[in-house]
Amino acid sequence: MGKLIIHRKNEITYRMTEFHVILNNKDIGILENGRKIMIELEKGNYELMIKGGFIKSNRLNFHLEKGETKEFVAESFKKGFIKNYIKLSQLKRSGA
Repeated sequence: MGKLIIHRKNEITYRMTEFHVILNNKDIGILENGRKIMIELEKGNYELMIKGGFIKSNRLNFHLEKGETKEFVAESFKKGFIKNYIKLSQLKRSGA
């Protein structure tokens, strides 16, 4: 089994909004403000996305090997006056 760890930055923006973790088009949990979740997964290919209220993140595809850990961070991102979204990125220290 491999591990998927997702961190959510502690931010004032959207602090009361639940961030739903979507893995391969299935809601697998809620990521609270300033918290992280860890999920054990089988070896394979995955698509990760975060949804919160009326905003959502980019989609990230990744491959997970047995014994490998992948870490991601979710944070709110504002682009212009109206367009807000969740920025999802992989942490560089991830690996086997």
